[in-house]
Amino acid sequence: MATHGGNHMKKTRRRYDREFKISVVSELESGKPLAQIAREYGIHPSLPSRWRDELAENDNAFAESFIKTLKVEEVYFNEYGTFEDAYKNIWHFI
Repeated sequence: MATHGGNHMKKTRRRYDREFKISVVSELESGKPLAQIAREYGIHPSLPSRWRDELAENDNAFAESFIKTLKVEEVYFNEYGTFEDAYKNIWHFI
């Protein structure tokens, strides 16, 4: 019965913060080759594209949350006589 060597090292997954991901994605969007980015940052080549998509999704979620907050806190609690009145009051959110 054959046994394999007992030196099994568990690979730990590295975690990257948002700022690091943004730096990598900005390099990708600037046109730098993916292989070069992966090599320079010491990451797997699939990560920059995945992070770009994740960051875009998070930005969309933030925008949707902002619009909901705007509607609830400003629009629903106030009555505006004209579009100009609404614009003046809503502008401080932006």
